[in-house]
Amino acid sequence: IPWISFLGPEMSTSNGFFINYLYYKKENLLILAYGISETNDFEGSWNSQIYSKYYGLVKISNMIKNPKRYGDSLIFKYYKPLIEDDKVKYFIEEKTSQGYSIDKPVTYDSMQKDLDLIIHQYKQCLSEWSAKGRPGLKPKNVAPERSNLLSKLKSDLKKGESKTVEFKETFHLNTYTKNKDSKLEHAVIKTIAGFLNTEGGTLYIGVNDDGRVIGINEELSKFHKDSADNYHKHIANILNKSFENYDLIDEYIERKIIHHEGIPILKIECQKSSKPIFVIGFETKPTTYFYIRQHPLTKQLTGSLMLEYIASNFSIS
Repeated sequence: IPWISFLGPEMSTSNGFFINYLYYKKENLLILAYGISETNDFEGSWNSQIYSKYYGLVKISNMIKNPKRYGDSLIFKYYKPLIEDDKVKYFIEEKTSQGYSIDKPVTYDSMQKDLDLIIHQYKQCLSEWSAKGRPGLKPKNVAPERSNLLSKLKSDLKKGESKTVEFKETFHLNTYTKNKDSKLEHAVIKTIAGFLNTEGGTLYIGVNDDGRVIGINEELSKFHKDSADNYHKHIANILNKSFENYDLIDEYIERKIIHHEGIPILKIECQKSSKPIFVIGFETKPTTYFYIRQHPLTKQLTGSLMLEYIASNFSIS
């Protein structure tokens, strides 16, 4: 059976739940399914809301007699492909008011909307599964680099915020108004500047002040079409506008989306800069600000205190 699976972090088709496209050639059916592992009896799976909201969902084995694969997976949508002039057209079966079955053409846009919907449901189920402690997951080998990242993350979450570690719940999503908030972006900029001007440090976005992982899924979905690339481009654009010399600081910053128990967060790793870093502000007129880290806080320095700090901590040629 030709098939394509969409897998969340730490999921596999032999041990997990997933999205499946399956093509059953004899029946000429392309099925988009709530995939369920058939190799192992996976403890975690699609949540009960899926079953209740789409009451009447049937297993593939109820539609196709003795299917070779994934008979226990539930059908979300199915299509009938037809090849004409080297092009594939798809149809869905509908009932007329008289009770007859007819094949109605379906567009690629409509099929994409079906896929988008089941992906949205899948993300919700993955988050709930993670919150329950990831039941059913079997231990497996983890690449050394990823293992080190996860070890540092777990250590930082346990120890909490410090001079070199900061948590932000979102980059620009105001969790109360559900709108973009430039003040939140500016708070991120100040933290990065403070790290660069002090000892360096790590900023985690998608973690609240108590060290609880919230994730960045909501703002990815709301503002960036679920695209990590769009998210990174937006952040780069904000950084570029917020620092006097972005080309310089770009050498000292590394951004990476990592996953904690299946939940994505943004990790911004900052090294200490070789030169003082200033943030651009626009109140009544363009001006610059200088920030450092003191304990778990970001502090602005001005006047003689700023000049003394720069003289003591940077080599100015």
